[in-house]
Amino acid sequence: MMLSLPWRYERRGFAMGMKENAEVVRNGYDAFAKGDLDTLRELIAADVVWKVPGKSPLSGDKKGIEATLTYFTQLFELTNGTFKAEPLEVAVGAEHVIVTQLNSGERKGKKNLQLDGVLVFSFRDGKISGCSEFENDQYSRDEFLS
Repeated sequence: MMLSLPWRYERRGFAMGMKENAEVVRNGYDAFAKGDLDTLRELIAADVVWKVPGKSPLSGDKKGIEATLTYFTQLFELTNGTFKAEPLEVAVGAEHVIVTQLNSGERKGKKNLQLDGVLVFSFRDGKISGCSEFENDQYSRDEFLS
């Protein structure tokens, strides 16, 4: 499907980088699925802010690449490597890439996780500079991660 932007964005040069930003996100999902932290480190800015909603021990703003990668590692450790984020749909805009995804995972003694979510990515210099996570059932996610 061909994306077209209102002329005001194209005239300002915002259309440049849309394809590249979408590719960064796609590569990020591939690396996350493989647990490839080295590739994620290349795709995410050193001063990234990753916003995780809720009241679980993993909630809060992750400031910097190390805090963000630690968060990812904690997701894998809590679920014995079963946590998955499967992208369902992608919307690419002049400044953001928005992904709807299915989050799933298993934890001993907990109900299995199967939730839809949305991630909004922002970019600077070809890298992910920010991400805000939104869950369709935050209470269930908090319970699963607590």
